Amino acid sequence: MMWGDYLQSTNNLNYTQTHKRVFGKYFFLVKLTETVFYTFNLVPELFHYVSSFFFWIGVFYLISNQIFYLIHFPSD
Repeated sequence: MMWGDYLQSTNNLNYTQTHKRVFGKYFFLVKLTETVFYTFNLVPELFHYVSSFFFWIGVFYLISNQIFYLIHFPSD
């Protein structure tokens, strides 16, 4: 076994065990908080995509609305 493999295996093995030993009965709460923070890390990116989607929908609506009125009511 190489030294790097040994370090990696001990790291992977001990992460959860160390968490359980340190936090004890609050282990679940800590893991839940970690998950929430990792999830909310994506929020700015998601907000960017969602807001730009609605922006382009609005632009499309305004343009199509203008075209509709130009075609159907040209005298106005």
